[in-house]
Amino acid sequence: MGPVEEAARAEVASMGKEAEASTLGASAIDLARRQDKATLPQQAAQVAKELRETLRRLADLWPPAPAKDGLDELRSRREERGA
Repeated sequence: MGPVEEAARAEVASMGKEAEASTLGASAIDLARRQDKATLPQQAAQVAKELRETLRRLADLWPPAPAKDGLDELRSRREERGA
């Protein structure tokens, strides 16, 4: 697995199971794999453009969950204690 495919898989996974199971999610992974294997600059650019658009559309449909920080963790602990 190349670096673009690895990053695309992580990005799609951050959008949840529905995004991963969707046709768009599968297409994003396929496009990323093709970009990793592209040998001509023009070919790589065309695939990258399609990958960007596919990932943008996926993010519109299934926005990635926001990253949690230390304050979120403290808030969760407080809520669990019932405070």
